[in-house]
Amino acid sequence: LHKLNPMYTFSLPPFLKLFRFSLGSERQPDVSVETRTSLLIESLRRIVFDFVSRSLFKKDRLSFSLQYVHLLFPEMFQEGEWEYFLGMTTSAGSSRNLGDDLPSWASHECKGQWYALQIRYPALVSRLNMSDENFWSSWAHSSACEKEFPAQMRTEVSPFQQVLLTQALRPDRLASSLEFFCLQSLKRPSMAPVASSLQDVYAESSAPEPILIITTPGADPTLELQELAKSVVGERRYHEVAMGQGQQRIATDLL
Repeated sequence: LHKLNPMYTFSLPPFLKLFRFSLGSERQPDVSVETRTSLLIESLRRIVFDFVSRSLFKKDRLSFSLQYVHLLFPEMFQEGEWEYFLGMTTSAGSSRNLGDDLPSWASHECKGQWYALQIRYPALVSRLNMSDENFWSSWAHSSACEKEFPAQMRTEVSPFQQVLLTQALRPDRLASSLEFFCLQSLKRPSMAPVASSLQDVYAESSAPEPILIITTPGADPTLELQELAKSVVGERRYHEVAMGQGQQRIATDLL
């Protein structure tokens, strides 16, 4: 994540705390050890996702979610598919007939990606019967093709192979397809983290962990912060200091 933004730096202690928290979040004494273990794993996955996602800018959540799925569920990716998706592999073969087999309903701009998919995964392409325009017409023109993949083909291709097909023939829907893939894999209704208040954040934090609030234009958490401080430490023990030149001594004295 730090390659996306240097600010995205996470240390081990917070995750250890999340692990301990998850152990106490699923108390069901009447279930078997296997069931409880499964519940704890699912709980930890959900808690970690929300914890990290809450710290990211919206534009970076999809990248994080995709990496999260790749690390948690490697069995969803057949050999070489992840590297192919990222463009880390090259397709051997002549480009003499580049695009000759491009489906008639596909955009001519897709011929390069389609050719690469054919060369890399010929068995997959042969199963799809892409020449049948009537069969693929609905998917080809759908405004949400990631949700309307032909039902007859879902048993023939994996969820991530559907993403690869979208990447090749419907690049306009690739971002939406990746989001749909991540949500289905993580069993989540939305990419956004669960909404939380300052009270929730405070309950998760500890004295050695300062809370850094990064606001966007038009957002002002001052009132919520004041109300939280009054309820926790009291109005007389709450102080506001605009940090800047010469304010360090004042802040230190107040602490």
